[in-house]
Amino acid sequence: MGDLGYGVGGIAAALVPRVERIMGLEPERWQRWENFQRQHPNLSFLQESVENLSLADAGKDVVISNQVCEHVPVHQRLMNETHRVLKTGGSLFSHAYGECYIHLTRKTRLALYWSRLCDL
Repeated sequence: MGDLGYGVGGIAAALVPRVERIMGLEPERWQRWENFQRQHPNLSFLQESVENLSLADAGKDVVISNQVCEHVPVHQRLMNETHRVLKTGGSLFSHAYGECYIHLTRKTRLALYWSRLCDL
């Protein structure tokens, strides 16, 4: 599982007891990461841009992108990278606001699933 735009780590920290492995990706490092990683050995982090991921093609069953799109200048790059790293039949859980949401749904034709992730 990959959490793009990991931020302070709240979503991944809530999900980590329920999944085998989760990787958080974020362009800037947060101090809470080390603490979360000590508590949960199945949690790892990469400090990099969500527009140019170093992850392998078709390597993730699930990708989470919570309030990321509105921070990315070129939305299509985020969606291209998400599509590239997601396995065939994988799931994208995304939450976006305003024009970003309209752009994602109309231009990429990817289904966006609205869910309370902690209830998985």
